[in-house]
Amino acid sequence: MESSSSNPDLLALATASVQAQERLHLELKKRKVKKKDGKSPSAFDHSIQALEHLQSLKAELEDRDFKLHDYSSKVTEEGLQSLRQLCLMHVPSSVTEDVRGLFQEKLQDIFEGWSREVLFAAIITCPWYWATQEERGQQAKHNSILVIYVGRDEEFFAPINRHFKEQHNVIDLGWFYAAEVFHFCNYAVKGKQRFVEALCLPQTAIIFESDQWINMKTSLTSQLLNLRGFLEQCRGQAIGGISKKSKVSGQMRLSDKATLYEMSQSFRLLHSASCVLNGEIPSMDCILEADNLSDVGKEALRKLQAAYQDETMSKLDLFDIVQRWKKEVDCKMSKAKFNKLEKVQEELGKWQADVRCCQKNENFQKLVVEDSARDCLLSLMKKIGGPVASMEPEQIVMIAQAGSYLYDLATPDSDVDYIIVYLTPTEKIISSCGIGNESYENRGPQKQFEYGAYEARLFCEMLSKGSVVILELVFSLDLEYTSSAWRELVSHKQDFVTETAIQQYLGLVKNNMKMIEGGKHQGTSRERKLFYQTFHKLDSLEYFLQGNPPPVKCSGHIKDFIMKIRQGPLEGEISREILFKLAEEKLQKLQSAFAGRACRLPEHANTKYLTDWLMRIRGWKVEPQS
Repeated sequence: MESSSSNPDLLALATASVQAQERLHLELKKRKVKKKDGKSPSAFDHSIQALEHLQSLKAELEDRDFKLHDYSSKVTEEGLQSLRQLCLMHVPSSVTEDVRGLFQEKLQDIFEGWSREVLFAAIITCPWYWATQEERGQQAKHNSILVIYVGRDEEFFAPINRHFKEQHNVIDLGWFYAAEVFHFCNYAVKGKQRFVEALCLPQTAIIFESDQWINMKTSLTSQLLNLRGFLEQCRGQAIGGISKKSKVSGQMRLSDKATLYEMSQSFRLLHSASCVLNGEIPSMDCILEADNLSDVGKEALRKLQAAYQDETMSKLDLFDIVQRWKKEVDCKMSKAKFNKLEKVQEELGKWQADVRCCQKNENFQKLVVEDSARDCLLSLMKKIGGPVASMEPEQIVMIAQAGSYLYDLATPDSDVDYIIVYLTPTEKIISSCGIGNESYENRGPQKQFEYGAYEARLFCEMLSKGSVVILELVFSLDLEYTSSAWRELVSHKQDFVTETAIQQYLGLVKNNMKMIEGGKHQGTSRERKLFYQTFHKLDSLEYFLQGNPPPVKCSGHIKDFIMKIRQGPLEGEISREILFKLAEEKLQKLQSAFAGRACRLPEHANTKYLTDWLMRIRGWKVEPQS
């Protein structure tokens, strides 16, 4: 879609639509329109949905959001139909070079544009199910495809919610499963069997594998197999996939819904675990060699084959074998020695970093600490202590003394509260096999010295969501330490004067007033703090109304007024009743003014800029967008 800069008329129409809906919504709110029967949505509920939809439409026209590539147009049942048919027509032994080429062509069509490259693709079968079938069509019935790919750099670094990013980067359609390389590494070190067993597939099952994948497979297959996590996953899923715990006895019992195919999967998992415990690499070849199985394995295969021939046969016999086999595995596991997780993570992480960097030895540029500021910065880091004290000065993006000090409302007995934004070394980011800690906090009601340190990615995510505390740092002029990277960011502070920010400020005001009205903190310093925060944010909203970033530091009459509240007591002309009524009037006036505007601020923060900034301060080369 073309941006609003090329379609100002569309943006004007969208703005008018949102504002009209804002006025309708405010009027419905004033008239307290409620649900009529407790079930059917009221006009007020529909109004909320309409408002959110119109806001999203306007944001789409503004085109300021960094968006994860939308693969839905390609990864749909319709788009994958031919690939699905191809998957069901073949078993690994029937995949010729021509057929393999067809698979590769269809996968390229799917992944082109929203991924950087495909590292690995294969047909996944269950040897235990395969051994029970004679016809190729039946053997291929439960085939699936696994793909590991490298996503775009900007998506990897983007300050987007981790859970949302995982939902986007991992595609699970049952028969088609694709995971970005970070998630592959994360799942593999956790022992997720799908990903570890993929390293044991026969060459006939492989559709494509890059040289990088082959190198990793050669060096790390045994190490990943011999992690406790993989064995735990095998034994746990072998039982958990077909049974549930009895509420009476607490024992595991066969699920009524368990299928023979799920039994096949359980036997496959236990066989893989047994192979690893015997010092062998499990074979995922379709042709299951009965002579190579243990006694319990041979019994399992024999009875599984019989069960497929006789559908009336009880599955309890098979479940009994699963339980006995699991006990054998448990016994061997109790005596086994496993690889150290940290060592395997380190090796797999190095491989991931090479993949991410295209195997280039990158020397990532660090933040520059000016000589004139170094001593002051080191002193601040030492004063704050904790993990911050052990960081390198070049990791620090910004340090601020927050709270009342930031507002110039501090008193001699005010708590000391620091906020730090720091960078995790880029080498660590791109080699991580999991989501590391992104914040360190030392806070509590009894603590006089507090701090919160936030990794730059998390900081950017909070900033994009309009966090009031984070926005106030960007809008502040005087902070304890600022790097050149921070100064560049705040030169774009207008990008964060948004409708999202307005809603966050309004939400804070409403929440404070609800707490005041509840009376829990009546007559305490906590209540005075709630009042002064409320009036400080109401004053900030006046600036948002004009489209400007609000001054964080108080001055003039607003400072005098807030200091009266802060120091108390709340009586006379600043009694809690008078203050609450005044706050209500100011809030209602502001809400009417916002709804009555002929124009609006951008809906969201400029996350395209934030992503670009985040990549640059990590020293990552930002490729021009096509």
